[in-house]
Parts: sequence; structure tokens; C-alpha cells
Amino acid sequence: MKITLVHPASDPLCHEAMFGLKAPPLGLAYIAAYLEKKGYKPRIIDASAQRMSSEDLESKLKTTNPDLVGIYCSITRVKQSLDMARIAKSLGATVVLGGPHATFDLKALINNENVDVIVRGEGEDVFTKLAESIESGRSLGGLNGVAYKEGGAVRINPEASLIPNLDTLPFPAFGLLPMEYYRICDSIPICTLSSSRGCSRKCRYCIVPEMYQGRWRGKTPSRVV
Repeated sequence: MKITLVHPASDPLCHEAMFGLKAPPLGLAYIAAYLEKKGYKPRIIDASAQRMSSEDLESKLKTTNPDLVGIYCSITRVKQSLDMARIAKSLGATVVLGGPHATFDLKALINNENVDVIVRGEGEDVFTKLAESIESGRSLGGLNGVAYKEGGAVRINPEASLIPNLDTLPFPAFGLLPMEYYRICDSIPICTLSSSRGCSRKCRYCIVPEMYQGRWRGKTPSRVV
């Protein structure tokens, strides 16, 4: 199965654009590394960092011809994510949305005609099991952490369990990313890392509790180093 993960461009008025920030999409890099661990050979297209137009993305996807396309969706790139979903769907791929806004607004987004599946919350294990299910033709009925369409109806499965030990995750697949594009103020090269996930607080304005079930998990100091 050919899998492509896409990081869409963001709204031109968001903080990323205002501060000239282009950071690696760590979430997609972790999912890609997890897929590699299971024997897949995913690709990542960072349309945001490389400032790709819809036409550029369509050309790229036609070249790779993926069976499964996973698209990151945050509040600053909903329109762009759905535009990419439309392109991927027109090329015959199964389209999956994930990320904070996909988790928060899944009931609305799963009804979009170009979206087949939504992965809720933490994506590594769920997306990989989704790929395995699609590849083998298994029903998604028993896969926690997804919303999907079946027989014209929308099904929303229970939340998946969080990965208990973050140290077990492989390092992000930075080799699949265009690292030369990541900068702050459009000039200073940067990279990012993740030392923990989640938060024990439940601030009403924040998506983090929804993404990580109101829990905080940290990596060990040696893993971070």
C-alpha cells in the first residue's frame, strides 16, 4: 500500500505566517516513523513549508499515486485541508483527516463528501492499524479512535487508548521532510522536539485536553537528550 501524509498550507493571517515560522510537522513525522516500523514506506508532502499551490500538490500526488492519503487538519488550515482532500479523492485515494481540528470537529468534517475517515487524537497506532485494516479489507467497526462512513451512515467508534510509554515511539522520520525549509523569521534554521504530550488541566479554550484525554505523559530525560 502506498501512503502519503500531507501537511497543508495554513491561513496567511495565522501566527506561523506572521512570524515567518516554518516548523517540521512532528505529528506526521512520528506517524511516518511508526508506519516505517511496521514495514510501510510512507511519503510526506509539506505543502506549507514548500508553499505549494493546489496545482503543485495535485501534480505531486499524481506522481506518487497513493492508495491512502492522511491530511493534517488544524483550525488555521481547515479550508486548505479540505481542498487537499478533494484533490486526493479525485485521484482515487482513501482520504483520512487527523490532527486537532479533525478531532474537535469530527462530526462536521466526516460528513464532507471527500473525507472517508477521521483519526481522533493520538495518531501513530490508530493510523497504522487503519492502514492495515484497509489493506486487508477488514471492517473498521472494531478499530477504536476513528470515525468513518459505512453504507451511507457515519460511524463514530470509541476513543483509542493512549500510548502508555512515549519512550517506545520511534524517533520522527525527519529524513522524509524537506529540512532545509524549516526556519523562523524566514531566515534562522530551526528544528523542534517533543518532550511530553497532553496536559492535566482542562482549559475551555484549549484543544490539548481533547486530543490527549485530559492526561499528561512525559518522556524520560535520557530519551529527550
